[in-house]
Amino acid sequence: MIFSSVVLALSWMCLPINLYYLRNVYFSDQCIITVVLFFILLEIYDEYFSKKHFGKYLYLGLKFIVSLYGVLTDWYFLFVLFVSWLVKIVPLIKSKDNFKKIVLESFVYVLPVLLGIGLFLIQIMHIPNYYSFILNNMKARIYSGGDWHGGNKLQAIIKTFINNYSFFGILLIILLVACISSKSKLFFEKYKELFGILAIIYLPPGFQVLVLQQHSAVHEFSLLKFALPVIFTILVLFIFIFDLKKTSGANFLVRMVQIKNEENLQKLKVPVPYLVIIIISVSSILFTGMLNQNKSYYIWRMGGSVSYERENLICSNYNFSDVYFSFTESINANPPQYVAVSKKLVYKIDSIPEIFERFPNLKPDARILLMVNKEDFDKSKQIIENEQNALKIAKILFSSKNYDVYEIDRDFWTENAYTPTTP
Repeated sequence: MIFSSVVLALSWMCLPINLYYLRNVYFSDQCIITVVLFFILLEIYDEYFSKKHFGKYLYLGLKFIVSLYGVLTDWYFLFVLFVSWLVKIVPLIKSKDNFKKIVLESFVYVLPVLLGIGLFLIQIMHIPNYYSFILNNMKARIYSGGDWHGGNKLQAIIKTFINNYSFFGILLIILLVACISSKSKLFFEKYKELFGILAIIYLPPGFQVLVLQQHSAVHEFSLLKFALPVIFTILVLFIFIFDLKKTSGANFLVRMVQIKNEENLQKLKVPVPYLVIIIISVSSILFTGMLNQNKSYYIWRMGGSVSYERENLICSNYNFSDVYFSFTESINANPPQYVAVSKKLVYKIDSIPEIFERFPNLKPDARILLMVNKEDFDKSKQIIENEQNALKIAKILFSSKNYDVYEIDRDFWTENAYTPTTP
């Protein structure tokens, strides 16, 4: 099954949503995926290490560290831990184990959450009005904002899922559900451990979509978490289908004919698991291959080429204490790609006095720099007049094809044009 695992892993990597977004937003938004994959691997071997006295403590220590790291990395890991805790604790409750054992088994899942959120709160409590800050952000991620794609957020998420995984991905999941439903009692008893892992793989992405609808509707890459369930469905589906057909432990007989003597037949036994590996490999490769044929998927997301002329101009003449203003241009913190290149914000203003109203306590070594777009065709008369007045007492520092940057004489403006008011 090693070969099958490698093929499935490669297919997961080659899914369009993974192939595109993991190269763009992994470290800024989706690095939690690696932590989740490692955590699932630990959960798979939970039964194995629980039987080893010394290895059990090393295993629990490693799981605790991974869980704490996951909690400190992304809110999504809370859903993973919650489902994992349910998978562990529900059988204990059903078997009426003593309360002490239930509490002890819960420690490795609950303590990382308490410690991680506690450390987060200790840090954020230093921010003024932190309570409102957290509350407003949670509201924004859960339900605020308008509808998307002409419908509600849940509809937008479904459309986004189809755009990334196609109807074939939905069909796979429907087939899996139908297959399990046909022999649910038998499967749940026979594949008890497997269903526990399936719950950890399938349920957390669903919980994230239902709870953080705004985040999932706005940011397509939040649906990266569904890549593992979709690919894993191919493997599990074939396992259950062969079980239904009573062929999981059977062998296929292949008759081989010797060329010298056609009457002498030899039988070659091919175990069903080997055939499953072949089918899985071909299916997953075809699945990801069909999705990657859609060139418009990449073209639409990459968009057209963007000129970073003004950002590169600022970056090439970067000075930490500089403060940039403009009557026509602005570089904000969000979206972050522009300030990531320029390293400096550019504040859009309506008049020079506004500079001193915004920053009445600029340090003496801070240069007030005005960015001017050389093209005037899109400027109003007022903007042109403001620029001309500002440039009367200013000197040009550097320029590019379409932009000039001037240093404003702050002493002249504070003494003659604007006098800061003192409270």
